[in-house]
Amino acid sequence: MRKYCVEQERTLMGKTVTTRRLFDDRTAAKKFAREIRANGKVQLFSYDGSKFETIKSLPDKKALRI
Repeated sequence: MRKYCVEQERTLMGKTVTTRRLFDDRTAAKKFAREIRANGKVQLFSYDGSKFETIKSLPDKKALRI
């Protein structure tokens, strides 16, 4: 079963913190990525159980398509 991972990279008290969150639903992952994009660099991954695929950097809403 395919899962979607949203990864956020931000600076917190001088340190770079990476947060990942998994979703079963692509729409929910895209919505969450849009909401947190203002807090730091966001990437959206497609995960098929063995490897991450389709790495997309999300500078704007057009890049949110998988």
